Amino acid sequence: MARVITLAMGMYDPNMTSDQLFDAIAEVMDHEMVHALKDIGVMTPKEASILEKAAGNTKYVKRNANGTSQTRSYTYLDRAKKMYPEDSDLAQREEAVAEMFRDFNAGRLKSSGAPRGIYNKVKNFFKNLISVFTGEGFNNVESIFETIQSGEMGARDRPTQKSSNELNIFH
Repeated sequence: MARVITLAMGMYDPNMTSDQLFDAIAEVMDHEMVHALKDIGVMTPKEASILEKAAGNTKYVKRNANGTSQTRSYTYLDRAKKMYPEDSDLAQREEAVAEMFRDFNAGRLKSSGAPRGIYNKVKNFFKNLISVFTGEGFNNVESIFETIQSGEMGARDRPTQKSSNELNIFH
């Protein structure tokens, strides 16, 4: 969870629009973040499966140096398998999903239906996470971790823990 908080707060700028924030998130998202989002329940196994299937069916969009893009004859999953032949099937699928997410968010890849809904869920998760921390008076990563290290955060009264499915931050 520390990596997720660091990512979200490291990008925080009160002058950013929601779209700019989402762009910043996508530029740093990689297979580790996809894995973390699954681990903490932001992305359910069913949603991950939907995106993995889409990565196996969606043609890769190459970014050209001049800013244009070109749809290739191979899929995101084909590309991940070629680039990471020694990695596990799971790691290759996660990399394919992360690259597909990056291209969707950058406007190079059009998506609809369930994949688009899942991408928007990720976007809302980060917006809500930032909102929670800034609403508590935090404006950078250091202030969050200083409060944790000092014991101040641990000394606070805590509400009853809920599952990730019950928390509004994931919806």
